[in-house]
Amino acid sequence: MDGARIAFELVVGARTSFLVRTNALLELMELESSAGDRMAFERRRAEAEKVQGRMPPSMLTDYYYKAGVGLARFGQAGRGRQFLTAGLALAETHRLNAWYFRCEKVLANLTECELPEPEPATHPGLGELPAVRAVAVGLREYAAAGT
Repeated sequence: MDGARIAFELVVGARTSFLVRTNALLELMELESSAGDRMAFERRRAEAEKVQGRMPPSMLTDYYYKAGVGLARFGQAGRGRQFLTAGLALAETHRLNAWYFRCEKVLANLTECELPEPEPATHPGLGELPAVRAVAVGLREYAAAGT
């Protein structure tokens, strides 16, 4: 997960298109909620919120979805429901059927039960693989050279 985080952070800080940087930011937001890091999730959500006016409808729906799921994971089902409902409405307006059904499914589950607090994702032994270690080291060196 550290390798993915570093890679997404590099893209967010890179001189590339708004869409590429913002997609990486949304992926970081989801990664942090999956990892159970509420502070990092909220920091990324606030960054994304600042640029939501520039997001195309599919990206904005993705933002609403990931923010809603993340908030629900951290015990804020009511706020999560607001984001997911906004995503559902936007998906319906713009005929983004896949997003509509994703939001609808999570909303249905929110009414039945609370989403559990995320447990830090671990992959025993994955970080010990030489290829994974080499990529992580390379990303850290690349990040250090860019600062």
